[in-house]
Amino acid sequence: MDATPRRMNPFDTSPEAGHLPLCPWRLAAHERDYVPVDHSFQAYEKFKGAISGDPFTTGWLFVFKGPSGCGKTALMHRCAHWLQRAGETSGGYKAEIIDFTDQVPPTFEALPVERRVAFVARRVARRVGQFLGRPLRPGPPDLLYAAMSDLLLAQDEEDRRLVLVLLPPSELAAELDHYRYLGRPGLVFMAETSTDETDPAATLTSRYGLRTVPLEVRGLSPGDGWKLVRARMRGGATPRFPRALVDSYMTAMAGRSRDGISIKELRSVLAGAYAVAVARAHTTVSEEDLLDSYLGGA
Repeated sequence: MDATPRRMNPFDTSPEAGHLPLCPWRLAAHERDYVPVDHSFQAYEKFKGAISGDPFTTGWLFVFKGPSGCGKTALMHRCAHWLQRAGETSGGYKAEIIDFTDQVPPTFEALPVERRVAFVARRVARRVGQFLGRPLRPGPPDLLYAAMSDLLLAQDEEDRRLVLVLLPPSELAAELDHYRYLGRPGLVFMAETSTDETDPAATLTSRYGLRTVPLEVRGLSPGDGWKLVRARMRGGATPRFPRALVDSYMTAMAGRSRDGISIKELRSVLAGAYAVAVARAHTTVSEEDLLDSYLGGA
């Protein structure tokens, strides 16, 4: 029996390898795995700048917008983690994170918008009632969120809770419009979308003073490929990727798509080339390894 430990592929994106979207509020070690690509660093800084004061002064809707696979969910989790830590550091509040990004039934996507919104509202109300010890009476979403806001704002300062609702992904402009109306102080909605049907910076706000903040995450620029490789290959692991090979590939891809290659796509390409190089006992990934990974060769 071969007792040689299996070499980990640093670019593997499969769930089987444990590479789900980064989520540092669940696993703190994930915080160091973020790489400043996809324009995500600028979006992250914009998030912090927008809500760095007292988050209870208004309701919030942060819209993470960008093409599929570009890291919107991972960035949302990082922003939630930052807000959680900010409350702990300041002692001003405790952040309660309610995550729907992967916690809805399989039939959820097929539901009409109004039922999707009502589903989320009922479950948020149940969680808020549990941690406040004050069950909320059933009702439509606007009344439920209003009641939650009243309870949250009525807490003593040392017991204040800020509720972060990470909404299910949506491509429906009407769904985001619902949350612009439903926002209340004490509630922070975070939504992700890749649709161009809605302008997340639109002036539509509720009479409760909700603030809408768009956070755009785009495809990779040519220089981002090497940033990712350098970050994932810490410690001098082999086989290594030559920078020239990575830069050449990124330049070629930049000319093929308006949005550029996504971080998910790039990691898949790098994972394939790395696996081929390992199978061939190469210490350096070659152009042939990269090309053959597309064809399934080894």
